[in-house]
Amino acid sequence: MPELRPDHIAVVNVRPAYDASLAAGATVEELDALGLPAAVMHDPEGAVPGAATYRHFEWMAARPGYDDFVLDAVQRHTFGTLGVVGLACKTLDTIHEALMCHQRFQHLTNQTARYHPSLDDGALVFRDERWGTPTEGLLRVSEYTTLVAMQLLRLATEVPVAAVAMHTRRPELSAALRQRFEDFLQAPVHVGSEHTALVLDAEVLMMPVQSADAELAGYFRARLEQAAQFTPGEPELLRQVRRAIQHALATGRPTSDRVARHLAMSPRTLQRRLQALGLTYGHLLEETRRGLAERYLGDPTLTLAEVAYLCGYEEQTSFFRAFRQWTGETPAARRAALAAGV
Repeated sequence: MPELRPDHIAVVNVRPAYDASLAAGATVEELDALGLPAAVMHDPEGAVPGAATYRHFEWMAARPGYDDFVLDAVQRHTFGTLGVVGLACKTLDTIHEALMCHQRFQHLTNQTARYHPSLDDGALVFRDERWGTPTEGLLRVSEYTTLVAMQLLRLATEVPVAAVAMHTRRPELSAALRQRFEDFLQAPVHVGSEHTALVLDAEVLMMPVQSADAELAGYFRARLEQAAQFTPGEPELLRQVRRAIQHALATGRPTSDRVARHLAMSPRTLQRRLQALGLTYGHLLEETRRGLAERYLGDPTLTLAEVAYLCGYEEQTSFFRAFRQWTGETPAARRAALAAGV
């Protein structure tokens, strides 16, 4: 499973909307000009910049038939369009387990956004948190992904589940598009919201996944755990930097100067070589810390204070704050989920 560059999304996630565009009359050449080249779009391990998907939706919105296009794209989604992460989710026992699996590993197939489920007054709120300037294309993709979440929920449960509501950050929707969304969700759509989100009855968390398979779940978990910590075929520099960061975390402050010296290069050279890969030192530091935190939290012999220290945090509160930013959970909640096999 190739590691995604920042702000990229796996082709398998993008293909449903790409194919729906072709079905709506777009040409391969037009989509290529938007940043969705055919050669990449037919590569099962390919990835495209998130900005290209935003341009795509903005361009489709300017053409006739956008309402039909977006619903067609939504209904083309299966668990396979989330890659290995989606296939793992469909083998778990309950929707709650599937959501936790997706939240933990979705960065392996999508580095453009974070989909954060939370409980709020008895409702399950599935919020789309997307980085970047809130362009029209970005906001439309946010709406689309909340509809995809509903599509996958229905596929998982094999039950015609209805939403409670949908919220969009867009200030307005056409009457026709709003009606199409409400018909699909069987719920009202609210515009001008702070976040784009799908609201569901919290009871759906306990609904069974109809394709659950314990043997396959173990297989996919092992694949995802391995991919989250190490990706075969990645540039040797990234492996060296990650190892150097782990060394620095264990022996003092993990500054870029220390890591560069460990690799026998200047800090400027390290920065330049990482930039050539589309990465920054800060991104790798946070990614390494998160991976270590997940691993250490699975070890019941370590206290939370020890986990914080091993991840390079002098203050336990700083670690708690960072972990909540990464995952939307507290370290204690994540440890409990790991212990329960979620």
